[in-house]
This record gives sequence, C-alpha cells and structure tokens, in this order.
Amino acid sequence: MLRIMDYSLHAFHCIFILFSIAGWAHPATHEYHLIVQGLVAVSWFGIGYFTYPGFCLLTKLHWLIREKRGLTNQTDSYIYWLIESFIAKGLNKQRIDRIIMLIYVLCTTASVMTFDA
Repeated sequence: MLRIMDYSLHAFHCIFILFSIAGWAHPATHEYHLIVQGLVAVSWFGIGYFTYPGFCLLTKLHWLIREKRGLTNQTDSYIYWLIESFIAKGLNKQRIDRIIMLIYVLCTTASVMTFDA
C-alpha cells in the first residue's frame, strides 16, 4: 500500500509541478493556475516562514510515506531530488532553488498578466 501511495504521489507531484509551470498558457485554466500558484505561495512563504523557506506540504507528505517504506536520502526539495535521481548528481542546490523560484515567479506573473476575468 505504501508503494502505491509513493508512486501515486510521484505522479501527482509531477503533474502539479507541470501545471504550475504551464497552466497559465491556456485561458481555460488561468483560474485554476492562479489557485495552484496561491497554494504554492502559502506553502513556500506562509508555512515556510515558520519552518524553512520553500517548505512544501506535498513534499513533506511524500517524504513521510517514503520514510515508512524505508527509503531515505531525500532533500527538502522534490524538484532537486528528481534532478539528482534521474538527470545529474552533484548540482548546486542553491542554484537549482533559485531557478525554481525564478520559474515560479515568471509563471505566476504570466498567469496574472494574461488572466481575463
């Protein structure tokens, strides 16, 4: 059961990230995209204010499930973990975090600027 939850969270997490990046591009998804970006902001900056900057509730939940499966070596960043696991090892985490933040800001700005209420 934990394996299914782990894989399901991988799928959901990846879809959530992709929608956060591309959801602004189609007018029909603008409203949903702004909601997603707001949820990310609440997690990263709201809850992150009390824990650490960039805190993600989804990542925390995912890591708890992976720990119960006996899997370790997770970072506090799901995207960085994906990059380290599947693309390249030894990259500068701070640089990756800055790139992630830049993409978030650009995508949120694009969504706000193209939103037609």
